[in-house]
Amino acid sequence: MGDPISDKIDNSSYGRTKLAIKEEWKQTLDRNVQYEVLRPFEVEYGPVGPQINKLDDGTFRYLPGGGTQIKLGYHDYENAVARPDNGNTDKAYLKVKENTKLSQNKIK
Repeated sequence: MGDPISDKIDNSSYGRTKLAIKEEWKQTLDRNVQYEVLRPFEVEYGPVGPQINKLDDGTFRYLPGGGTQIKLGYHDYENAVARPDNGNTDKAYLKVKENTKLSQNKIK
């Protein structure tokens, strides 16, 4: 099934800088969820590209990226994990293995 993605996400700063998650996309980065693959499916993966984050005061912050991103196809994404909005599908590709709280480090 390929190698697991080995990015170690210890805190919210990693998500902002290495995963380049803009605040307008996600205000709070408070969880790191790891999944177990239940059955094979295709993904695209590669390095995260940089982003520019506009701050509330009108200034900008460069988010360099460089971490690893995984992209699932739409159908695979819809049925990745069993949940109420997909009828708790019995054909899920993933199962939550670990859901840990991230420390909240602010980027300077």
